[in-house]
Amino acid sequence: MRFVLLYGLIYHRVETSLEQNVNSYLQQTNQKRSNIVKNKETIEIRKQMAVMHDSMIDKLDKAMRSKEYVEASWLCYSIFEQRTTRIIMKHIHKCPRQDRSKEKKNAGIRTRIDCILRLSKQEYGAYKYMNGNVFRKVKQWCDERNKLVHSLLDLDSYQKYDKAFKNLAEEGYSLVPQVYHEATIIRDWCLQNSFTKFPDLRCQCKNQQCIHKEE
Repeated sequence: MRFVLLYGLIYHRVETSLEQNVNSYLQQTNQKRSNIVKNKETIEIRKQMAVMHDSMIDKLDKAMRSKEYVEASWLCYSIFEQRTTRIIMKHIHKCPRQDRSKEKKNAGIRTRIDCILRLSKQEYGAYKYMNGNVFRKVKQWCDERNKLVHSLLDLDSYQKYDKAFKNLAEEGYSLVPQVYHEATIIRDWCLQNSFTKFPDLRCQCKNQQCIHKEE
């Protein structure tokens, strides 16, 4: 038996079904959300996203059980990228940077995490309640992942490949539920509150952008 942190929702697989939990959760959040912001995603799309996240967690669990550590690391990285993007989408409409055309390349996950950490330091809205250490660990994890990926065929490091990816996967696996938890804190705050004027930050997006502006 296991507990799964899914799209901001913790549920027990043995006692309740995915569909029951998602439907109940979406009804509650949509009711709260209706008085604050207009939903940009339909319930059906959000249900599909919930199923997608459940599938990713299943694949990650399976990869860890079968000791497929490279695949597990890749799945962790994908989850971290998706969660940081979803977090930034909560405040992107307040960011003063206007040029967010889709022709421009997105900045990497490290730059996006830097944005989140700056907002946490400034205690901007929901970020006041966020644990910045979680994202600092994710940033360090991503650095280590990139080093391993780029040295796969390096004669000096390939023999350490299996052990290194095992350690990476285990660390990433432990960080996944923590990142989901922090994303839930941001989401829950946004259901009841609105962001104020964006703080004065030294943006590092340069000629890129943290994410594309929501349509």
